[in-house]
Amino acid sequence: MAKIVTTSTCKLAPEGYDTQLGKVCKLKQFLYRLKQTSRQWNVDLTTKLIAFGIVQSAQDHSLFTKHTDSGHLVLLVYVDDVLVASLYESSFVGSRKYLDDLFTIQNLGYGKYSLGL
Repeated sequence: MAKIVTTSTCKLAPEGYDTQLGKVCKLKQFLYRLKQTSRQWNVDLTTKLIAFGIVQSAQDHSLFTKHTDSGHLVLLVYVDDVLVASLYESSFVGSRKYLDDLFTIQNLGYGKYSLGL
């Protein structure tokens, strides 16, 4: 995931990178393992899902739904994992293509377990 940094974030230069003593690097993109990364990813994903007409639940911000003539679509988000549920494949195909155009995604098959926590 590459996203423009909205706040100023600076880090020490990587090993082997020649800089003057006391200088730091200002990041232009979010990097994994920064504490801001997961929040920025969630904001980016939510914005793009809402732009596609998918509604975020007011009670559970990890739950998204879309109701169309071809059926209902439910998306559950946990960090960078998304579980998509639908009774009809036709309501899933358009959303899958939309997400595939925006992000690098991988289909891991059907969900097998639900913890229900």
